[in-house]
Amino acid sequence: MRKLILLIVAGLAVGALFGHLMMSVPGYWLIRVGDTSVQTSFWFGLVLLLGAFIVLHFALRLLTGIIRPVGRFRTWNSRARNRRAMKRTVRGLVALTEGRWKKAEKTLVRA
Repeated sequence: MRKLILLIVAGLAVGALFGHLMMSVPGYWLIRVGDTSVQTSFWFGLVLLLGAFIVLHFALRLLTGIIRPVGRFRTWNSRARNRRAMKRTVRGLVALTEGRWKKAEKTLVRA
């Protein structure tokens, strides 16, 4: 409970500090591209920039969340192929030692 009250007081202090800064720094941003220009207050521009970074962050996380399973499947598939090849090699060598030449050749070629 004590930590919660301390956290609330700290949040209010930080909010008051930002409120004071917003009143004392009335700057603006002017963005001009070709014949088009956009003018906004410094703080609104800062909020827009922060929002753009947050949207970009979550978009990239979503994109990696979509791409990563494809890579994991590829890794799993190659491991499965290696296991199958190893099993076929062992079966082929066992057939070779037992004298079953045709089966050994067929299994080892498939491995």
